[in-house]
Order: sequence, then C-alpha cells, then structure tokens
Amino acid sequence: MSPPPATPVPAAPASAPLSLGPKSRLRTRFQLDWMRQHGRKEVPRLCVVSVVAPPPDGGSRVAFVVSRRYSRKAVVRNRARRLLREAYRQLFPALAPAWMVLIPRARLQDARMQEVLADLTVACRRLGLLSTGAGQP
Repeated sequence: MSPPPATPVPAAPASAPLSLGPKSRLRTRFQLDWMRQHGRKEVPRLCVVSVVAPPPDGGSRVAFVVSRRYSRKAVVRNRARRLLREAYRQLFPALAPAWMVLIPRARLQDARMQEVLADLTVACRRLGLLSTGAGQP
C-alpha cells in the first residue's frame, strides 16, 4: 500500500494556541488503515499510542479513537477524548512531527489529567518522539 496523498500542513506561529482543525487530524479510513500497517505501537497503562514518524506529509496529525466498546455512555467517551486531547495539546510543542492515534483503555475512566499526561509522556519517550528532558514528568 502506498503512502496516503501528502497534504501540506502549514506551521502555526509559536505563540498561537494548538488548533486541532481538519488539517491537523487523521480523518480518513485510508489514513487510519495505513497507520495500522506502518505504525509503531506503545501500550502504557491508560491509552494505546500508535505512531508513524516521520510522517508521509511532514506534518503532525492526530486522531482520538473512542468507540462505544470503551463505554456505552457518551459522557464517559467524551471525557476520555477531552483528557487525551488536552494531554496531546500540552505535549505538542515538544513532540517531533508524527502521525499519532490515541485510543483510551478502560483504566482511563478513573484517571486524572496529571496521570494521563504522565502516561502519554512516557509512551512518547519510548517511541522516540520526545527528548528525555522535554515534557513534564
């Protein structure tokens, strides 16, 4: 399978807040299937992190996959998505360009933001996306 078509991602100014608009998300089934075949996976305590680095288009993209298998309640799924999105937002400036898929595990339902951030930081370090001195924990 060939890499998905490259869509240039404009770099945001350093002072601009992270925007997770359509240009910075993995949106198509083809992109997610390509990630599944070519990506590396790390499974820390609270979430599954799948990564392709360097990305085919040179820009950072992310997808948060929270299915009904995680929880039947939309409130619970949305909280998991918000926690993962905020942890990603805080780590983003220190991350190397990569395509990333974040999938919550059941333990995330009882976790606090600091735990999610620490878990994602460890996973990104293991995957080589984060330098040892970067990140909070």
